[in-house]
This record gives sequence, structure tokens and C-alpha cells, in this order.
Amino acid sequence: MQSQNFEFLRENFPLLADLGALAEAIIYTDPGSATTRLRAFAEEVVKSIYEFEALARPQKANFSELLTESDFKNSITPSLLYKLDYLRQQGNLTAHGALGNQKTAFACLGTAFGIGQYLMVNYCKVPNEALPTFKNIEKHSATEKELNLQYEENQKLREELDKERLKNLKVEKISTELAQQKRARSTHVAHSLQWNEEKTRKFIIDNMVLTAGWDITDPQQVQLEFPVDMRDGQKGFVDYVFFDLEGQPIAVLEAKKASVSVHQGREQARHYADALEDMGFKCISSDLIVHSS
Repeated sequence: MQSQNFEFLRENFPLLADLGALAEAIIYTDPGSATTRLRAFAEEVVKSIYEFEALARPQKANFSELLTESDFKNSITPSLLYKLDYLRQQGNLTAHGALGNQKTAFACLGTAFGIGQYLMVNYCKVPNEALPTFKNIEKHSATEKELNLQYEENQKLREELDKERLKNLKVEKISTELAQQKRARSTHVAHSLQWNEEKTRKFIIDNMVLTAGWDITDPQQVQLEFPVDMRDGQKGFVDYVFFDLEGQPIAVLEAKKASVSVHQGREQARHYADALEDMGFKCISSDLIVHSS
């Protein structure tokens, strides 16, 4: 079916163009299902990247496992990994019963559109100036039955394509040097599209917090970069502090790159929780979100 924003993928990635169109068609009437379809978009992108980059792929790996394979993570820019994992997580929620909402669905649609631009620049050598810009979505007239049938057909085609990919499965790991070369090219493309790793990571974590039911725009619920006096005399700033109805902090959350060890990150979160207690608060939980880089 014709897409309002993803037709630029049609010639090289017809299944992705259709998935984009199928998400657009229901984004107003069923944003949850639209989000689930964009998860399928992201999974197909990941499998395509394995093929383009000739990466070793575990035969029975699920989407999450494909994303966390060392060759894959080491061969792409962190910003792309964040975007793909964001679509996976949001789509998982709606696939397992969450209703979803238009704000998240549109955020996912825009994320998928940006990933499509990345594919065209990196693998099809399309110049940046030839890429389309995202357009507002008009409501679709197709019936739910028609759209579901088209999605089922798309799913069958994706399964058939993946069977062919698995026949030519690569099993050898790539060298560290080759992975670095691939990542350098991937990062160059991301920069040319004006992707910013830090902003991408913050956007995704903010949306995870929103999905969990916290309004990051309401300082009575969540405060960002919350100042605390550390026990060593230094000033600290907590990434996220969550408050209960009485205005008491109940949790802190720190977001770190994977280049920071999990132990180090958790220790910092714990020290922040200790600092809050010293300020007269009792913090129930400290946690850490690590994103690969």
C-alpha cells in the first residue's frame, strides 16, 4: 500500500515501506497496533543490517538477542542502537496488551522514518539532500480488515525473506578492526543526519519514564538533574528523582553509557540515594539504566 512518508524506501526496502504505511494507516485509530508494527519495522531493519554488514547471526536468536550480539553492537553507531531498541521496547509493550497512545506512536513513527533515512544513506548511497522530510499524517480510509490482511501478507513475506537469509548464514566473527571500520562509517552517516548520541539517549530514556506512568514535565512527580550534597563534600546532580504524593523522593535513576561499568553506575546511584537521606529524605530505590556504546 502507498505510504505517506516511507515511499523513499520502496525500491530497496519494500517490506519496510509497507510496514511504515501500515503503521501510518492506523496511527489515529489504533496507536498501540501502529507501535507494534513499528517494532516489526525495527526488527526487519536489524536483520537487513546483519545481511548488509555480513555479520555472524545466531540462527534462533530473538530480536533482543540480535540487538545485543557483540558484532552487531560494535559495528553500528550507538544512536542507531538506541533508536532500534526504543522501537523494540515500545512495541513489546503494545504487543503484550498495553493500549499505547498517539504521542508514543508518533514518536516511534518519526524514529522509524529517521532509521529509514540512515539505511538509504549508508547502504544505498543516497545523498542527504535527496532524502524526503517527514510529513504530517492524514487519516486513512482503508478498513481495519483490509489493513490486517495486508499486515499478515507482509509478515509472511518477511518470514520467507528471513528463511532465505538463514540459508546463507554467516558464522564467523568479524575482527575488532573491521568492526571499528564499520562503526566509523555508521557514525559518519549518523552525524550527517545530525543525530546526537546524548540527545538520542535522553529522548529514549525520557520516553521510557513516560511509558512507566511518570510525567517528566511535572516537577512534583519527577525532577531532572536534581542537586544533592554528596558525603565527600562534592555537589552532585541526579539524572532523575521520583517523588510520591507527599513530595518525598522514592527513587533515583541514573542513565549511563555501557563504557561505564554497571558496578560503578550502581554505586553512583546508591551514593545519590545516601545524599538524599542526609538531606532528610528517605529514598526507597536507586536504579541504573545502561545503554550500549
